[in-house]
Amino acid sequence: MFEHRELDAVAALLHLAPTSPDSLRPGLALLHGWIRMPTRYTSSADTHAMVARIAPSILELLHDGIPRGRRALFAALADRYSKEEVELTLMRLAVTGQILAASGKYTLAPTTEPEQG
Repeated sequence: MFEHRELDAVAALLHLAPTSPDSLRPGLALLHGWIRMPTRYTSSADTHAMVARIAPSILELLHDGIPRGRRALFAALADRYSKEEVELTLMRLAVTGQILAASGKYTLAPTTEPEQG
């Protein structure tokens, strides 16, 4: 692990601001203003739980068949969920084929009835 004075020397060479104790994340040697790292990494289980929590609200909004843009969905869900959570859930729903994204609007994917035979 680098010491602050070593990081300050590198920062000076790169013409960056000197480091401060607050600019370093635990276990990572980062130069202040150089790399932005998330403050928390989520596990797959956290992501699945988030999608399971938010997806019903998004699907309910799209159930009426009217295509809605991202901003409209963010605004409609802003009082309950963060923009990042809604955005990640939209991506997951689109990748899994539950919603369709076309021309910047989202709609429910058509449901296919299982064949009886």
